Order: sequence, then structure tokens, then C-alpha cells
Amino acid sequence: MLSSTPRNESTSHYESPGISDGSQSMHLMIHLIVKHPTLTTDCSLEKDCTIERSLHPIMKRGFLNTKRAKRSVEIRGPDTPVEPVPIKMKLPIGKVDTTLPEGYVPSEAIVKEYDSSTTVYPDNACICTTLPSRSFGDTLADNPDNWTECLFLGGKQKREIVSTPGFPSPVPRPPQVRHRIGPSRFGIGMFATRNIKMGDLIVSERPLLVSPIAVPPLPLNLPISFEPTLLQIMQARMVEHEKRLENCLGRMLPENRAAFLALHNSHTEDGSGPIFGRIRTNGIGIIEKTKKSDLDAGDYGYTAVFDAISRINHSCAPNAAYGFTMASFSSQLRAIRDIKKDEEIFIAYCSTSEPTAERQASLKPYGFECTCSLCSDPTSDALLAKIKESTLEPSVWSYNRDPKGNIDRTQHSKDWMATIEASGQQGLKEYGTHISMLIAASAGLGRMGEYRKYKEMSEAWYLGRKSSM
Repeated sequence: MLSSTPRNESTSHYESPGISDGSQSMHLMIHLIVKHPTLTTDCSLEKDCTIERSLHPIMKRGFLNTKRAKRSVEIRGPDTPVEPVPIKMKLPIGKVDTTLPEGYVPSEAIVKEYDSSTTVYPDNACICTTLPSRSFGDTLADNPDNWTECLFLGGKQKREIVSTPGFPSPVPRPPQVRHRIGPSRFGIGMFATRNIKMGDLIVSERPLLVSPIAVPPLPLNLPISFEPTLLQIMQARMVEHEKRLENCLGRMLPENRAAFLALHNSHTEDGSGPIFGRIRTNGIGIIEKTKKSDLDAGDYGYTAVFDAISRINHSCAPNAAYGFTMASFSSQLRAIRDIKKDEEIFIAYCSTSEPTAERQASLKPYGFECTCSLCSDPTSDALLAKIKESTLEPSVWSYNRDPKGNIDRTQHSKDWMATIEASGQQGLKEYGTHISMLIAASAGLGRMGEYRKYKEMSEAWYLGRKSSM
């Protein structure tokens, strides 16, 4: 199972111009969904395609005869792309000036089709592909496990995925339906349809869309005499990236496209666009970028948007965690503590081991202020610090043949487990540490009934929590 980062409303990105695109698919013209009527591409749904870009802008009929065209020719530089310099900056959030650079015109898309079985593409190609691959006419009735539309930067990521042993494995399923989507005090959320035990699988599903977390640096089609601000560059690059994402949306099955567009968008005033805005709002990190990533080879982190899992609301004291399995190309949601029937299911959009102020700062891009039980309790930070210290005491770790030492260690861990459970923070690693201490102490005391009890608890806890590790 891949390490899964917190739900990634990414704040630090390489800003990028994208490649304009759209869809002239057999399903539905993409401009009927997203307002870019000038965009069309030809990319069959059963094939992969790469999207290259021309620095010639998209022009309406008769444009060359206008005064604006003559002025554009005068100020625009040669049609030779200049190698961009990566500038690391934060994506905008909230209400910002979305004015594009003067004279900027979106670049034109050049779409090339490839057989879906290929894994060899031009260097730095922007690839639209469906995983697992599907044939023309396939429906969800043929494959309830579904398909994922992916936007990859280069062929490296696709090669790694399709070479995963067992790919594509069936998506694992719980023995019965354990969740429902319905109205929540936070809008819409996920709820348990029955009592769920710690470690139980709640739901598993393939993403609707996978795309880069970062927006890669590519050249923009800007007038040579214009010196845009960093914000203007970012706005233009998000426009280009949005058009690139349109091609993926246009390839989706109608049911998947409707599910994606039904998701909330908390980025309606920062220039993200309706697709990228939903990705920023609902994306969950599934493939991490390492410190040694080769960005030129497309080694970016990737984020996924789901139909059901992306509906789950946040809590700093979550009762569930998710993780991504490459073989089945799906994410599994498991309980990290017992959940009662009709109880709302929560995951954490940020690290829960940080103090309240840091958690709130991480959640700011989502457009809400967390009011969970921990954020509403002014004493929660002090308790969190004590929980962390509770596993650092020498008496917890020291080996002691004296039965009294094991009795003291047992009581210490039982007390702290009760405290952690009362605050709903069973997802903290310290909770698992105390379970391990009870296993060791009960074995030392010869209490084999308790030993087996805590051994089973440990297995269930690690099964649930490893989803978020």
C-alpha cells in the first residue's frame, strides 16, 4: 500500500503553463460542460493521447484582419519557446485578482493518438490515459470496478503502474455495504450504515481522476514586451492547466463526469477553474514526490479525486483513514476506531499530530475553520503534548523482570489508552505504542488472555492506521 499524504490542498507548487486542450469525443463536447467553446481536440476514448502545444494562439475567424491582431504581431516575440525557469510559489487562495497578462492568448493544442497498450511516449509529453485500459463501448455494467482518467507528465508514471505485480487486480470489497452518502451538518458527508469495528474496510474505489499535484513549468505564450507579475503568470498557467484537464474530463464516462462535477469547489475566486478548483478541493495524495524527484522526467506527486471518498468531511479526531494500493489502483478506507451505525465518518485533511494553530493554517486553503472537538477545546494542545510524552518515559520501554514493573507498565498504558480514546485520537501513533506495551507487559505477567486481546487489537489498529502511514 502506498504512503498516502494528508488530503492535499497543495500550497507549494511549481507554477505551470499547461497545454490547451478540450474534447471532441463521441460522448459529449467538453465546452458544453466548461465554458471554453474554442477548444477542440481529437482523442478517441479507447486510445491514449499526448497533448503538445503550439505557441500560435487560438484565433477566431477573421481575427487576423483586426487591429488587435496587428498590434499582437508587433509586440509578440518569435514563435520559439523559451525554456522556463521553475519558480516555486504558492497557489492563490481566497478572492484574488484573476486578471490575465495583457496580450496573453491561450496556446493551441496539438493532440496525437497512441495505442493504449504503449508505455513509450515523447519526452516531457502530457499524457491522457485510462487505467485500466478500456475498449470502446465498455460501461460500468461491464466493469463495476470502474476506470480512472489520468493526466501524467511523461511516460514514467504509467510504466511504473502497469508493471506493478498483479495490476490490475480487482478492487477489494467489504462483505456488505457499510456506508452511505447523505446530508451532513457540513453539507454532504459519509455515514456508517452499520456498526463498524476498528480495522474494518468501509469502502474501496478507483479514482475518477488522477493528475499532478504540482503544476509543471512550461513556456507561456506571452507578448515579449510585457513583464507580468508572478500572480499574473500563475493565473495564465492555471488557465492553460485547466484546458489540459478538460481533455481528461471529456474522456470520462458520463456517470463519472457527472460525479466529478457534483463535487464541491472551494476555489471559485482564485482563478483555478472549475476542474482544477475541484481537484484542489477534493484531491487526495496517492503518489508522493520524493526529495530526489526528477521533475523533467515527470516525477511529480499525484493527487486523486474520488466519487465517495472525496465526499468525506474533515475532523482532527478522525475515525477513518485511507490508503492507496497500486495493484488494484484503488483507495481503501478503513476504521481506525469503532464506529457506530449512523455515525458520520471523518478523515483528516492535515496532520493530526500538530498543535491547533498549525492544523488550522493547513486547512485554510479549504475555505473553512475546523470546529471539531479538539479545535474547540483550548486544553487540547496541552493534552496532545502529554500524549506524546506518555511513550517517552523510561519505565514504558525498560525491560523489567519484576512483575511489579510489568503491572505498573500495564496500568500506565491502560490509563493513557483510556485518555486517548476519550479524546477520539486513536489515530495517533502513541495509541499503537501503548497497545504494544500492553502486549509485552501481559506476556511478561503470563496473562495470555490479555495478551491475545491486545494482540488482536494491535493487528486491527495497524490495519486501519497503515492506510494513512
